[in-house]
Amino acid sequence: MLEEDISLLSREDIFEEMENIMRSIAIQFFFWIVRIYNFIEKWLSPWMISNDTLDTLQDKWTSILWIEHEKLHQSHIDSFKQDDSIVEYKNMIRQCKEDLEKKQFPIILMKTEEGYYCNILYEMYKDARLYLSQEEKQAANIKFISVNYIYGEDPEKSVPIDVNRGFYMTGNHLFNATFVYRSLKYQSQPYEFTMNYTLQIVDDSANYFELKSDQYIQVEKDGYIIKKIDSSSEPDE
Repeated sequence: MLEEDISLLSREDIFEEMENIMRSIAIQFFFWIVRIYNFIEKWLSPWMISNDTLDTLQDKWTSILWIEHEKLHQSHIDSFKQDDSIVEYKNMIRQCKEDLEKKQFPIILMKTEEGYYCNILYEMYKDARLYLSQEEKQAANIKFISVNYIYGEDPEKSVPIDVNRGFYMTGNHLFNATFVYRSLKYQSQPYEFTMNYTLQIVDDSANYFELKSDQYIQVEKDGYIIKKIDSSSEPDE
């Protein structure tokens, strides 16, 4: 009888020890899950908006991006049925016109072997000649050496924006609100997006200027033009 009690007690001890071990493993597993989540949120989230992995995995793609309720939205569309990037770009612009109702500040962004094509859609539709007569996009001889996003009342709330060299193509529209929002997604510093921002920009000739959310830059072959978005072309909220 005594031997049976000892044997039973030993089994209970073993099960209790196994339970403690499993509890310890579960705690350690949860701890590493939290660490991995924090790592992803801090370092990888700038690249994790919808379908952005195509930016690095594919040589060519086309996206429509817009802002709705101060959130960035992105939709990839089927493209490159044509071998000619410019012809394909014009086709995509025509195709997107039917899907823009209620989209705020929509831009079309196409990645090609030559670089990025980027334009504000409502500005393109306002004057069809802007895209129908455009025969090619070329690399421009300009560069902005410093671009800083300032938001809030505190001037210390500044986030540097790095512009990929591929965006310096003739005819491109840069630094509109949607372009800025997307650029913020592609950097690692914490930020808060608001339409009440200021961009502080220095070009490659050391000229300093500022842009608001209702302004943008049109890239020229050897320079750029600062333009204001025509609010009448945007849909009502």
